[in-house]
Amino acid sequence: MKTCRTCATEKLVSEFGRHRGRKDGLQYNCRHCHSAAVRAARKRNPDRCFFTQIKYHYGITRAEWERLYTSQGGACWICSSPFTARPQVDHSHKSGRVRGLLCSPCNIAIGLLKEDPVRLERAVKYLTRVEF
Repeated sequence: MKTCRTCATEKLVSEFGRHRGRKDGLQYNCRHCHSAAVRAARKRNPDRCFFTQIKYHYGITRAEWERLYTSQGGACWICSSPFTARPQVDHSHKSGRVRGLLCSPCNIAIGLLKEDPVRLERAVKYLTRVEF
C-alpha cells in the first residue's frame, strides 16, 4: 500500500506508475491523479505540450518548426493552401527525416499512397488522362 500525495488516499501499489529515480520505484501520485495533472498542464499550455511531442517524435525544436512554417509561407508544401489548422509534420518513415509541413488532407494522401513515388506518378497519370 502507498499513499497518493495529491488525493491523500492509501491505494494499492499497482495504482501507481513507475519512476526509476525514486527509492520505491513509484511515482508520488496515483495514476488517476497523475493523469488529471497532465490534462490540466496540457490545458494551461497546449503549445508547450505540442512542441514537446514534436521534439520527441520528429527530433525538431520549436525554432526549427517555426522556421519551416515561415519558409513555407504558412501554407501547405503540396497544395499551397494556407494552414487553417495546425499543420502536420511530414517525415520519411524510412529515414525519419522531416520533409516539411503539410495540411492534413495532403499528409493523409501521401500516407495512403505509402510514400511511394511510383504510385504517386501513376496517380498523376490517372488523373490527367483523357476522359472518354
